[in-house]
Amino acid sequence: FVVRFSLQNLMDKISSDDFIQCHRSYVVNLKRIKTVDLSNNLVMFDTREVPVSRREKTKLMERLDYLK
Repeated sequence: FVVRFSLQNLMDKISSDDFIQCHRSYVVNLKRIKTVDLSNNLVMFDTREVPVSRREKTKLMERLDYLK
């Protein structure tokens, strides 16, 4: 099945505090992030790197700090 809807709609459907949109094309699970590379604007998981937009960087860092 192919379903087309915006990431904002996806975020509304997920309704979980574990997920955040870190880029206009990416939503990530905060609990799965292994490292954050602020100099290159990346979040890293076990096998993948995902870009972080400048616009979403502050929100991401606030949420990660909140989880500690």
